[in-house]
Amino acid sequence: MTLQEKYEAARAETLEQLRFKDFRSAFIERIYLMNEAYDLYRLLPQPLAFGYAVWYMADRSSLPIEPHDLILGRVVQRVPTPEEDVFIAAAIQREQNGERLLNDGGHFTVDLHALIEKGYYGLREDVRAKIAELSGSASEKRLTFLRGMELVYTGFMRYAERYAEEAEKRGMTDEAEICRALTVGAPRTFRQGLQLAYFTIYCYYVFCSGSLNCYSCLNIGRLDDELHDLFASDKAAGTLTDELARTAIHDFYCKCADFLGRGEHQLGGTLESWMHNPVYDSPTYVGLGGRSALRDTLENPLTDLFLQAVDPRYEQPTIIFRYNSGLPEKTKRLFAEKVRDGASFLNYSDHAVIPAMRRIGVEENDAINYSVYPCNWPNISCCDVPVAHIRHVQGQFVTELVFDENGVPRQNFPTMQSICDAFVESYRAEAHKLFNDVRAAIPSFRSEDPQFLRATDCLFHDCIRKATWRRGAAKYYTVLVMFRSIAGGVDCLAALEKVVYQDKLCTLAELGRAIAANFEGYPELLAAVRRAPKYGDDDPAANRIGHDVYTAVTDAVIAESYNADGVQDVHPLFPTATDMFYFGDQCGATADGRLRGEPFTENMSPAPGHARSVTSVLNSALSLPRATFHSGGFNLRLPKSLVAGEEGLSRLMLLIDSYFTKGGTQQQWSFTDVEELKKAQLRPDEYRDLMVRITGYSAVFVDMSKLGQDQIIRRDDLS
Repeated sequence: MTLQEKYEAARAETLEQLRFKDFRSAFIERIYLMNEAYDLYRLLPQPLAFGYAVWYMADRSSLPIEPHDLILGRVVQRVPTPEEDVFIAAAIQREQNGERLLNDGGHFTVDLHALIEKGYYGLREDVRAKIAELSGSASEKRLTFLRGMELVYTGFMRYAERYAEEAEKRGMTDEAEICRALTVGAPRTFRQGLQLAYFTIYCYYVFCSGSLNCYSCLNIGRLDDELHDLFASDKAAGTLTDELARTAIHDFYCKCADFLGRGEHQLGGTLESWMHNPVYDSPTYVGLGGRSALRDTLENPLTDLFLQAVDPRYEQPTIIFRYNSGLPEKTKRLFAEKVRDGASFLNYSDHAVIPAMRRIGVEENDAINYSVYPCNWPNISCCDVPVAHIRHVQGQFVTELVFDENGVPRQNFPTMQSICDAFVESYRAEAHKLFNDVRAAIPSFRSEDPQFLRATDCLFHDCIRKATWRRGAAKYYTVLVMFRSIAGGVDCLAALEKVVYQDKLCTLAELGRAIAANFEGYPELLAAVRRAPKYGDDDPAANRIGHDVYTAVTDAVIAESYNADGVQDVHPLFPTATDMFYFGDQCGATADGRLRGEPFTENMSPAPGHARSVTSVLNSALSLPRATFHSGGFNLRLPKSLVAGEEGLSRLMLLIDSYFTKGGTQQQWSFTDVEELKKAQLRPDEYRDLMVRITGYSAVFVDMSKLGQDQIIRRDDLS
């Protein structure tokens, strides 16, 4: 087959899966092998049991190959028979009873630099050297932990070896040589490096990830950055063309897309779904673009090839594209084209995130290597371990800070400033206690023997160097300070200021009674708080409140991250986040006029109806303190007509560049028309290819729940 024929065959196969994969399809073979491994090794210490289980599954998995494969490794998926459903139900019950070896829930960025530099073979040799070094001095638990790691690498290598043998039988000599090379050393070519990255994803999901943990997502890392030198060397030697590299990358994307189940990540997923497929609608992340700690230039031809290979129809992998105004124009144009076509991208800005990382004490090269893992949570790649969270839905938090459950003011707030001060003090006090608890625990994290082994420990090279699990090997102990549905917090504060303190339309107690009554019997007051300045309208009052309050909050939290000796030993990461339906359904009315049970605002996006234009929304987001937030989905919708053609693409490129160069952190664009979305609700079979944005990645609109579809429809049209 020609490269073009292989490309077309892979694309047709992937689109067929995306459109028609049965919701009930399961990783059948994995479930059986997982249970067999448990019965064989359950009595061993956990690291050895886990390591042997990985090896057992790698040694017995099927090895499907298609003639168009450039990347090898396919998972066996099909709808279970009635008898198999009985077996799966029993397996679920066993896991619920704690009878399982696989406990890894992902949400992790792979140490891709060490993986490419050393390969499985080199990592295993490092483990063996560490065992030899520590024998006779380290505890048996620590040595057992390392022996478990050795077995995991051996299992990964065994899988590559078996695929080499199978490819050779089928006459696929190039692919066989690529796989075999990964069993004897580090990758020495671009295709070997890409195959190694995919085998890591495959082995993690199929042999290592837990089932009932859910969301077993993995960020493989910055492929264009780490594979650049191999690519350049192959090109110089004349052994690789752009067409071959691009087609191999496309096949890599296709293989990642094949893992995904059908459904909507934020709103779907039952226990059975996750057991059937441990990555049920959970994206794999790939990093592209941005500044590099490995080279001085922003120009990387491999970035362009990775972008060219993106097919906007695929739900995954999700591309973390790091925007920088210094990127070559051709790269920025390629990026904008893929965004316009609805590709599954998370779009972050170096100009915001790197300074935000530096502000919390992250070293320069580590800040340059920032990333995010699933759910738009920030990550200091291969350096940090999140050890705690502060999570508040902002509109709810403001309302409950001021009023008790009966609507009675919790204290006398004589001025609006006193409410803002209480807001900041509440965060400061919570951070003070939590950070002290974390810093008290850090010495034990670093000194204690590892209690169990996870695959993510094996993909974090410092775990080998320090002979311990990630919790002990981390360079940074991070706390995620999440501002959920941040627009609601701004809107509630702005409403309190306008209605109570400026216009004096009511007292604080009267507003509290109205909120407790869900505004029933208070129509004028409800109208007044809804007329108050709102985030999204580029209102100076709302912008001022958002900037001043969240600057004061983050300053106070960062101040608490220093210990008594002035050393910053806890590192707060500031993402925005969303759980708009779940928390909205449980929460009463809030001070911004949101009624009981209504959804909260969507991450960094404004409340519906408060987006006068795309400029007003972007300016409201820019009013929040710059170089403070590390991540968060900012969903924006424009009609397709406004980005059509060359003029529309230029318009989009200008919007992206102006927002990011002014300090914006992140943006997610959807280009859909409301009428088209409504038609898709009524006639889903006619709109199988309609893609929309969900908190940073692309999803098939007709696969979403009615609730999720309605949320997409109610987003403001920013035309």
